Amino acid sequence: MIYKHKGFSLIELLSVIAILGIILSAIVPRIGNYSKSAKKAMFLSDAKTIISAVELYNVENDEDNAISDADTLENVKGKLMPDDQSKKYLTNWPQQFPFKVSTIKDLKDFIENPNDEKYYKK
Repeated sequence: MIYKHKGFSLIELLSVIAILGIILSAIVPRIGNYSKSAKKAMFLSDAKTIISAVELYNVENDEDNAISDADTLENVKGKLMPDDQSKKYLTNWPQQFPFKVSTIKDLKDFIENPNDEKYYKK
């Protein structure tokens, strides 16, 4: 009696699943590294933008109103993006900063050494 073979055998299915597992195990870690690199690049770009805005603010304002390295980011946000219709130095404020960054000095330190792991661990 001749049987017509319809579908795949269990061995064929298992071998395909094993091959896909090997391929995915090589790809998934690389994707994770890309997202970490992208986040690091975003943090660095935001930090440089804020520092540039701070420098512009300090050039245009007198020393009494200048932003110092000890100023907190919330204080700086209020100066660079005032609620009234006066001059704004930034149009958008970053939603997230690296960990352990709370002052302008911390932001400058982050720009100097963005690969330090302390900025990415809680």
